[in-house]
Amino acid sequence: MAKPGKGLLAVEEYARRKEQGALKAFGESQTVLQQGLQQLLDLERFRSEYHSQMLQKGTQSTRMAVLQHYRRFIEQLDQVIGQQQQRNTTLEEDVKLKRQAWLVTRNEKKRYEKLRERAREEAISRELLQEQATLDDQAGRRS
Repeated sequence: MAKPGKGLLAVEEYARRKEQGALKAFGESQTVLQQGLQQLLDLERFRSEYHSQMLQKGTQSTRMAVLQHYRRFIEQLDQVIGQQQQRNTTLEEDVKLKRQAWLVTRNEKKRYEKLRERAREEAISRELLQEQATLDDQAGRRS
């Protein structure tokens, strides 16, 4: 069976490695985003718990300084939550970009695979035509 040229195989292998790298980067960016989303959930849960504690302390005879401490800490948590939300937005954009890059490299790899398959089929057709021509030539000599 005929094989496509080594150059085409090398290009296809390069495209395959490039696609694997893009897929790995895409997967890693998804993992980082999931971690960021989990961190945001944890921060929001912690803020809610701390806010509940502050409300509970407010119903008791608690010193004003303690309540102010709770309020300041909740404000700081709100800032951190806002920063995490912004970070997650950036991470979501990164995931979209990495996904798009992966899709581009995947399509490129598929084009090279199709090109190689077409070259293989053409080589087989040439071999069959050559064999048929040889058989026809031999049959013509016998007649």
